[in-house]
Amino acid sequence: MTVKDILKQATEDLPKSSTPRLDALILLEKASRKNRAQLLADQDKDIEDILDKNQISEFNQLISRRSSFEPVAYILNHKQFYDLGFFVDENVMTPRPETEKLVEYVLDNAPKKARVLDVGTGSGAIAIAIKKNRPDIEVYASDISDKALEIAEKNAADNQVDISFIYSDLLDNITSELDYIIANLPYIPKDYPCSEEVAFEPGEAIFSDQDGLDHIFRLLSQIRNNLKVEGLLLLEALPEQRQSITKVAIKQRLEAVYSDNFILVFKVLSNL
Repeated sequence: MTVKDILKQATEDLPKSSTPRLDALILLEKASRKNRAQLLADQDKDIEDILDKNQISEFNQLISRRSSFEPVAYILNHKQFYDLGFFVDENVMTPRPETEKLVEYVLDNAPKKARVLDVGTGSGAIAIAIKKNRPDIEVYASDISDKALEIAEKNAADNQVDISFIYSDLLDNITSELDYIIANLPYIPKDYPCSEEVAFEPGEAIFSDQDGLDHIFRLLSQIRNNLKVEGLLLLEALPEQRQSITKVAIKQRLEAVYSDNFILVFKVLSNL
């Protein structure tokens, strides 16, 4: 059996993955300790000339885990986000590509030396990407999960950025006055149809009551305690939740200033 053959077989074992061959190749990289270019250059060689018996066994185990819908990021304990690498496991959500738009908005619009809080930081991806690209920004990050904060702190150290981490349920323990608050909170309704992969992620970081809006509504009720007048709140939510969120935000004297698919931005109007 050649390298090409084992990749073909592994691809066929992953019929429900949207990227079965890529998944198989990534997992073969991990098992073989060889990079993709080496494996593709050697694809016509016998697999036993490339992998020893332990590595072949490891590869088969990795493919078995993936065939059970375990996300590749959890198998590798690694996820790329905004061109940075992050450790991830079952205690944190894997960062999504759409979340990068939150980072881009802050990088493009935040004034120099702005004070920014990432609420529900999880792996720390948003906060770390902002600080890495805008060292002038003073970045805080909070979460209610001790395990998530440990992972976020590890990722900050690995990416060599200085961030203040705070244990807090939303804004309960936040005392700073802030220019921006970013919140990628749980917003998926509990009856929402999700892929099998979601079962491996922490439900408390994904699902919320009140049709997915409980966490966002609670944050909106607190926001004026910490966000400056003219400060911005950036939210990620389902497009179909936009109208409900905006109605509640208006009651809190927030004005919608930007929206793009999953992203909503509100500005704090003058004091009540």
